[in-house]
Amino acid sequence: MNLRQKVVSTACCVALLACFASTARAQSAIAGNVKDATGAVLPGVTVEASSPALIERARSAVTDDQGLYQITNLPPGTYRVSFSLTGFVPVNRENLQLPGDFTATVSVELRVGGIEESVTVSGASPVVDVQSTAKAQVVTRELLDVLPTGKTVQTMAALIPGVITFVQDVGGSGSMNQNFPMAHGMGARETVVMLDGIALKGMEGNGTTQSYSNVQNYEEIVYQTSGAGADVSGGGVRQLIVPRRGGNEFHGNFSGVWSNGSWQSDNVTADLVARGLQGGNKIDHIYTFEGGQGGRIVRDKLWFFSTARRQSVDEFVAGMFYADGRQGVNDQYVENYGTRLTFQLTRRDQLTAYADRVFKYLGHGDGGAGFDPATATRGWHRSPLYQQSSSKWTSIVSSRLLLALGVY
Repeated sequence: MNLRQKVVSTACCVALLACFASTARAQSAIAGNVKDATGAVLPGVTVEASSPALIERARSAVTDDQGLYQITNLPPGTYRVSFSLTGFVPVNRENLQLPGDFTATVSVELRVGGIEESVTVSGASPVVDVQSTAKAQVVTRELLDVLPTGKTVQTMAALIPGVITFVQDVGGSGSMNQNFPMAHGMGARETVVMLDGIALKGMEGNGTTQSYSNVQNYEEIVYQTSGAGADVSGGGVRQLIVPRRGGNEFHGNFSGVWSNGSWQSDNVTADLVARGLQGGNKIDHIYTFEGGQGGRIVRDKLWFFSTARRQSVDEFVAGMFYADGRQGVNDQYVENYGTRLTFQLTRRDQLTAYADRVFKYLGHGDGGAGFDPATATRGWHRSPLYQQSSSKWTSIVSSRLLLALGVY
């Protein structure tokens, strides 16, 4: 292979990687058309989308010869969209709520007028994505904070119509082990988990192993159950995770959830006792303590967001007792410590780096009815190396071309 062939081959590989990375994103877009008062299309209109969610504050595009525009690779947030063209009255669209994995259609009409005039429109945000056939449900940051679930990407999927989890989760009881979502009869192997466009699934079990996630790292989670694009190989649930990145102002939050086993009802009946069941499965405790803090290192240039979490579910195991009569307990916890950095290299180029270290402890995971918890169950130590990490570079070449390259 000569030098020219090597260059062409490398360029093709980079282009293919960029295409695959950009199609598998959970980022959003704003698109539409601009016309004048007679209904004629207006090329050359400058369209700018600004939001506190953008580290560079604003992104812009120019309408083409058909009056169409598109601003891509936008994180969820509240946007202001402005339209301007010399000789026409500028129009501003305020308080546009943009969710994850959504293309908001914003079309306007400009009228001839003085430059000192302007029109500001504040209306309801679009609720239908007319440019995609995918069936998507968004779990927002507010829902992630307040709903009494296992607070993982997998257990949150049970909120979506048509989706069930491998183990039924009640108040977080099913959050300690692999608890993948299922839809349309498709299990874990058919599930797609993407964080900022990068797959998180492992290779163990032919793709059934999924990460132990800390939802404090996430701004939104978008679940798709139908109509996925050609970039998805499986027919199961597609989970698109939008990360939290910080901002120019310092913000943080903390939440704690705790439940005592004494609050649980007893379902051991006299008939079960007569059959030899001395004690049923029940909860000793459930708790989740988590927090996150984000802000700027350099204003409009370098942001961070760091998180920490400890989650534990200790369960009494049915029919498993120590010699002194105490019921055996499956003691377990998962800890997460993560940080994301977002660096705006230039107005068009952005670099992100992310790491989430996971520690898992499972005290008596092999115990069951008739086992001796002191000698016949396996105790797991804290996992020596269990983490998620990724880095990604994106470049907005134009309103029609986005390059993205990531490593997980």
